[in-house]
Amino acid sequence: ASSKWPIRMLEENRHRTNSEVLVDILAMSKCSLLLHGQSAVSEAAIYLNPELAKNSVNFEDPDLMGSEEFEELAREVLGTKGEPPVPLVMDVDPGDRVVNATVLKG
Repeated sequence: ASSKWPIRMLEENRHRTNSEVLVDILAMSKCSLLLHGQSAVSEAAIYLNPELAKNSVNFEDPDLMGSEEFEELAREVLGTKGEPPVPLVMDVDPGDRVVNATVLKG
């Protein structure tokens, strides 16, 4: 099957995608807390920041922590235990497992 895109453009797009993924990995590795799916990108971020091995949650894990446990981990990582609630936005599935979260700290 022939492609509608010239080979040169496909190579440029791959290079751009690869560069964007590397930027994503570096940005993720700078996080204090990581909520992620099972992927090579998240694994690379954890490799660059070994602290993320204990401060990350794989939302594809069948034994995933619930929303209260996740909030407790977020407070511990951000050093806000005993303080007013951290601005935390979570999406949970019907089993109360966190599937998306945004943690804000000023």
